[in-house]
Amino acid sequence: MKTALLLFGFLLQASVAAATPPAVCPVPGKVGDCVIFSFDWSKAAVPKYTIVVQEDRIAHYWEGDGPYDEAQRAKPSLTVNDSTFKRIFAAREPGIFQDCESKARNIAQTGEKTVQWYDGDQYAGCTFNYSDNARLKEIVATFMAIAQTIQFGDKLKHEQRFDRLSLDAEMDALVEEVKDGRAIEVQNIAPVLQSLADDDRVMERVKRKAARLMADAGVAAQASQ
Repeated sequence: MKTALLLFGFLLQASVAAATPPAVCPVPGKVGDCVIFSFDWSKAAVPKYTIVVQEDRIAHYWEGDGPYDEAQRAKPSLTVNDSTFKRIFAAREPGIFQDCESKARNIAQTGEKTVQWYDGDQYAGCTFNYSDNARLKEIVATFMAIAQTIQFGDKLKHEQRFDRLSLDAEMDALVEEVKDGRAIEVQNIAPVLQSLADDDRVMERVKRKAARLMADAGVAAQASQ
């Protein structure tokens, strides 16, 4: 508890987004710990988003700078596997938020990243643009890979409806991101992939790639209606 309070005092002085944290994880009804990641960069395709991963391996993603509210509650929850959970919950390790922001000069801006851990009345976290802390960078990379998948799902859904000719290139990009580990937890966009696999209006190779992504993610394809 003492360590958490000291960390919080440090954040008030050093964090770009220093603010009094809420007393509990900002997802009503959640049980146990949670780790929160927020991203903020005006030049990004999605300028602001937040991901919360709970101790029960349920996660929530929403865009914009608003809180988790009724509109967010209506959206489907996400899931994460054991490997992803372990990487994210390294945020509970002692000292994980020390040396948060790199002291190197002239580092390019890549977006403001905030990682926070809550457990009852305990809190620790920090905000940074770039960190030399390898453990913290792994946590951020994991969160951003989850976000990448969700954002690809949104683009695929939009293109299926309005721009089907773009689906082939978009699907190729997603396959490459998944292959390189920059997009993970593909099961969370299974409904979009299933819709593409069943859609006779899209290219056959798009349908095949959608089906393969689901299979590789361990998601059983549903029979077409």
